[in-house]
Amino acid sequence: MGESLKRTPLALVEEAENLEKESYILIVQNGETFKIPTSKVLSEQQKDVCVKNVYIESGRLFIVLSNDETIDAGLVNAEVPTYGVRRDIPSHSPELTRVGDAVGLVAEVAVGNETVRNDFDNIYPWCEIKRCTLADDGTVTSYFGDPNYTENGSKGQVMVEIPKFYLAHYFDESGAKEYWSISKEKINNKYRLPKPFIAKDGTELDKIYIAAFKSTNEISGMLDSRGGNFYSNTFTYANTIEFAKARGKNWHQFDLAELTDVIYPLFIIEFATLNSQSVFYGNCDYSKYPHEDNVYICENHCWGDWTDEIETIIDNGFYFCIGNMAKYEYFVGQEINITTTEEYATGDLDYKNGDNSLATRKILDISVEHTDAEGNEYCYLVFDGDPVLLNAETATFTLNMDRNGITNTVLESASSGSLKATEGNCDFVYRGIENLYGEYTWVAGAFAKDTKYYITDNLDAYGTVLTDDYKAVSYDVIDKSGYITKFGYDADVPWALLPTEGNGTSETDFCDSFANRGMSSLRGVRFGGGTNLSCGLFHLQCNTVITATGGSRARLSYRNYE
Repeated sequence: MGESLKRTPLALVEEAENLEKESYILIVQNGETFKIPTSKVLSEQQKDVCVKNVYIESGRLFIVLSNDETIDAGLVNAEVPTYGVRRDIPSHSPELTRVGDAVGLVAEVAVGNETVRNDFDNIYPWCEIKRCTLADDGTVTSYFGDPNYTENGSKGQVMVEIPKFYLAHYFDESGAKEYWSISKEKINNKYRLPKPFIAKDGTELDKIYIAAFKSTNEISGMLDSRGGNFYSNTFTYANTIEFAKARGKNWHQFDLAELTDVIYPLFIIEFATLNSQSVFYGNCDYSKYPHEDNVYICENHCWGDWTDEIETIIDNGFYFCIGNMAKYEYFVGQEINITTTEEYATGDLDYKNGDNSLATRKILDISVEHTDAEGNEYCYLVFDGDPVLLNAETATFTLNMDRNGITNTVLESASSGSLKATEGNCDFVYRGIENLYGEYTWVAGAFAKDTKYYITDNLDAYGTVLTDDYKAVSYDVIDKSGYITKFGYDADVPWALLPTEGNGTSETDFCDSFANRGMSSLRGVRFGGGTNLSCGLFHLQCNTVITATGGSRARLSYRNYE
């Protein structure tokens, strides 16, 4: 037996001492006293059993009871911090109380490129979550910040590396309090390794990878994750599964275990809220999609009588009109496409096509220059980059939507943030994962059929058929649409969280809705959302049959499963 595995005997000082209304076991090793709350390691039935022996093995404290039962009381060779939150279920409040070492911590997100305070940037595992490029065989080829790092796909898929951690998710005895807690080590038996960090043969994985960007499918028949002059696309469920596997062994569509057992707790604990839209509203407004507006090259053209004979200008700004019935507003930080000639489509993101070319530029400033009697506002817009040739008769502009990497400027100053703080067209990035929710994204490893959910963590079983690999969970699907108040818990599959009650509102409990048509056909699961309040991190739908031709977004994942 190696030195690290030797049992170190300890002197038992006192089996049960009542301190501050809590029962403790006090243990001394080499002059150091360990005070172990019995409530942390013993059940109610065990508290009346005598302690027979205690010892340390591999840095963990073990307590042997008089009935010869051995209890793993957790690590004692170092102070291991735990970061958690507590939910007061009867209050229906989405706001959570920080507990453990998370008390007093602050987690702010940036708007644009502002600098903010986020204490979790220096706390494991959040501080080790980072972008990288991954070869098809799972080899990391570069990390964000390396001299050779690029997001154009030439060095592999752009992924977010997440290191393993231990998770405790439980309720108190009354069922009125719900806890989530994360630690770098397995503190006690309440903590477990999240399912995605366990390989098919049971070995532990040190890291998993989730795509930084939604897939573009510009590589035929294969999902990707690339940033730059690439735009996300939509896919049928069948194509999502097939195209993810086509990239190679261990590649798969983002799945239920990664969503509910990794992303959920990381997000919930960092921001201490279940109201995900209070952190990032999401790019979820259908009015965001390209609506062409006219470009005016002078004031007289914009709100005058056009007596000015100016025909073209070369500039970094123009006038436009916002009607009082406008469905959305433009804001600083947005990207727009401006019609111009090929000679002036000089940027890396620009589209060259003769006189029908597009210059992609970012808005630097918008100012209201005139308001008419009907309340229409006439604005002047300034954009970055090279100046553009603007034609008085033909120039127009639209929003540039769904470009992968549109939030990269946020990452220059903060680990997470959005282009805008308020409702509407709010592209955002959470620790390197761009636009995590706000648009529907397929979830692999889960189906709904009749009244039951069926799940699997076997990557090989991901497909369009309900095979024997899928097992029904112990709770039923919500039989109608509504705002989620409760997620089901099955002790045999604690990593799978799916809605079981939907009687809330957009401001209570999980603040996100659930949709189900109750069909007998096999239905897929997707998350993220559609428009406004009908979206968010916890928003889920299982109302689309697997054979449907309609599409949602796809996001690659990789873990060394086998």
